[in-house]
Amino acid sequence: MLGSVGEETATRKRFITMLRIPVVSPDGKPLMPTKPSRARRWLRDNLAVKKWSDVGLFYIQLTQQPSGEKTQPVALGVDPGKSYSGIGIQSPRVTLFMAHLVLPFQSVKDRMEQRRMMRLKGRRGWWEGNVSITAAAFFVIVRPPTSRRQLHLMIPSKGGKRRKYGGTTTRHGFRKGDVVRTQMARRVCTRWVSGDTHRRVSVSDITWKRLGQFSASKVQLLCRATGLLVSDSCYLSMTGISNPSH
Repeated sequence: MLGSVGEETATRKRFITMLRIPVVSPDGKPLMPTKPSRARRWLRDNLAVKKWSDVGLFYIQLTQQPSGEKTQPVALGVDPGKSYSGIGIQSPRVTLFMAHLVLPFQSVKDRMEQRRMMRLKGRRGWWEGNVSITAAAFFVIVRPPTSRRQLHLMIPSKGGKRRKYGGTTTRHGFRKGDVVRTQMARRVCTRWVSGDTHRRVSVSDITWKRLGQFSASKVQLLCRATGLLVSDSCYLSMTGISNPSH
């Protein structure tokens, strides 16, 4: 038992050392990614600041101009599919990024039966030479299944008012897909807004399964909706750099 725990710890440490944190210069120019340990050291010494992209991906921005801006060639590989697609970003020495995209093919097919979904197949930018495939951050990216407003389907009640249905806004100032923090069973829960009632806000996980309905006054907005749900909490916990919006 102790041996297995030791092996798991060693494997975890090796995996963490292989991860890379994206880096940009003070003026926003992309540089080569760095190791999590070096990123933490730069943050500690105020040589860099924490940043998050529009879809919640973590990176750091240097506060001073680097000594050099030399970069290595990096290739993007895409495995296109009908319902799912895979993405990988590879440098000669390190696998930098992997993602699993959940595509809305089925919903598009159901709503637009007269159209055919064509799958684009192409081979571009073959990587020539030897590369090292390593462990890398893995993300699941999916669009939230929000409903459009369907007022024309609702029967008006007395006074000509129709029941609210669909849309992306709630009556509490939140939008569906907003990243919020609330408390559930004495445990802090950071997930996405999926709906509301008169006094409560519904919070769901990345599969859009509702985790609960919470009092609006106890729900804290962390990040506005970007139209995508990105599961990166595992990656951030392993690097030791926490994202306040996840």
